[in-house]
Amino acid sequence: MTGRHTFVEARRNLRRLLDGADHADAVAQFTLDWRGFRVTGLDEAVCSAAAEVAEQTGARTPDALHLAAALQAGEAKLVTYDRRLGEAAERSGLTVVAP
Repeated sequence: MTGRHTFVEARRNLRRLLDGADHADAVAQFTLDWRGFRVTGLDEAVCSAAAEVAEQTGARTPDALHLAAALQAGEAKLVTYDRRLGEAAERSGLTVVAP
C-alpha cells in the first residue's frame, strides 16, 4: 500500500537519477509496476493524520503523508531506504523494513 503522492515522488527521482533511454525505460517499467500497487488517496482523513504525525514526530511533509497513509490503511510495516522516514515510522509504531 502506498499514498498516491508516491507516483509523483518516484517519477521525480527517476528523472533526477536517469536520462535518455535509461529514464524512458525506467518510467515505462514503473508505470507497469504502479498498476500492481494498492494506492490510497490523500483525502481529508489522511491529511489530518499527516498533520498530527508531523507534529508528533517532526517528519517532513511528504514523509508525514507516507506515514499517515500507512497508518490509515492499518499497515504494520513500512519499507524505506530513507533514514529520517524510518525513524519517524518507528516513532509512529510501525516496523521499518529496509530492503
